[in-house]
Amino acid sequence: MSSFQGRMREYPFLSIDRFDGENLKSSAFFLSHCHTDHMVGLGEQCFYEQIKFRKDVKLYASDVTKRLLASARKWKYIAKCIEVLPVGEPTTIRVTMNHTAKVEELTVTLLPAGHCPGSTMFLFEGSTGTALYTGDFRLHCGDVARIRHLHDGDRVKDIESLYVDTTFCIPEATHIATRDESTAAIFSLVERWITQSKRHLVWLNCKSQYGYESLFIDLHRRFGMKVHVCRWQLEKYSEVPEIQGALTTDRQSTQIHTCKVPPKFTCCRRDDGGATVRVMVVKPSMMWFAQHVSVAEVVRSSPARDRHRVCFSSHASYAEIRDMVRHLRPRNVHPNVVPCGSTLEQVKKRLEDFKKDLESSCHDTGDEDGGPDYGTLGTLQNHVRILPSDGETSNSLTFDETPPQVEQEVAPSEIQYEGFKMICTPTKCGGGRDDSQSSGEQQSQATYISDSDSEEEEAAE
Repeated sequence: MSSFQGRMREYPFLSIDRFDGENLKSSAFFLSHCHTDHMVGLGEQCFYEQIKFRKDVKLYASDVTKRLLASARKWKYIAKCIEVLPVGEPTTIRVTMNHTAKVEELTVTLLPAGHCPGSTMFLFEGSTGTALYTGDFRLHCGDVARIRHLHDGDRVKDIESLYVDTTFCIPEATHIATRDESTAAIFSLVERWITQSKRHLVWLNCKSQYGYESLFIDLHRRFGMKVHVCRWQLEKYSEVPEIQGALTTDRQSTQIHTCKVPPKFTCCRRDDGGATVRVMVVKPSMMWFAQHVSVAEVVRSSPARDRHRVCFSSHASYAEIRDMVRHLRPRNVHPNVVPCGSTLEQVKKRLEDFKKDLESSCHDTGDEDGGPDYGTLGTLQNHVRILPSDGETSNSLTFDETPPQVEQEVAPSEIQYEGFKMICTPTKCGGGRDDSQSSGEQQSQATYISDSDSEEEEAAE
């Protein structure tokens, strides 16, 4: 969960990923991506009036972020106010200071953050120095060295401050399975299962309604079948056909499902002839691995053998954060998140130690010929090398709306199901967690845990 309060020391008249309180006095706003802990205040009337009625106040974001907002009924009105900035192209903006009418000229460059569709980092260059805000990010070791906009020729730009995602800035998370490894593990599980018969189905237990879009796209490409979703899920991508093309509401046309009702009750449990089908549950996860087993593991299976967790993260590992800090060598580095079990001072010390350490344990696996290939989908993809997404810690791609009531089946509060316990807990998001729940709305969130797991452990994930 982001603890960044919205302001940078270098440019205090800008606000990033916070739209409430003192931030309302800012002269320009930036949204890095559509996770709720980065959208605090975005839906408030006082913020809307700022950007709607004041022509000198702008809200900037990437094209994909705007389209995702425009796809949701709750956020259409905000999407109309967004001014899109191109990714990978320095753009000069003019910001008129509140109360003084002084105009500040800045160069802003959006850089792929590798976190989720539309997510970007912001590079600010102006009269008081260069600052980089990462938002939530996952760039593998060596990726930063290939981003040309962070360099002047062969040298790194002189960066005054780095505001960095430190969700997993803990030594225990030094190495997290890459998304190549995680995706390959899911491919292997799916292939072994669905090739047994047409009645062997896979249900992806993605904890949130959003956050795994690139995984769906990759599964579609690999197996030639779309991923089944409910109608209201499909409608959330009405402005993003690149994602819609990998999804279907026709349950009979595919063996891969992520419909948002647990398999005990969903259409996936039987075919049209009434015959029972077998469902394998795959749960992409990261926090559970960090809390219970080694994050170096990729797959942990249940005794039932058709329930699997796959280590899947869209936040940078300890080593990847270290790689960024070591390469950029900013004068100042500020943590955006205080990891569980750590204090702010501990995280700050780790970041300072990274700056002092001249040795890098990360090897640059990038191409020799320069910048990364962002692919045809650009920042829709979750990594600069077009890798799948994850929904960890923030377990969701964007804001969440409660699905239409007609689409949602109500399950008992606790049910034993083939060796797994289903816990349905009404949850409410007040904008402080990245958990895909919209402010003030509730829904029943179902997850599966093995009988040996405690409810508290699952809730922590």
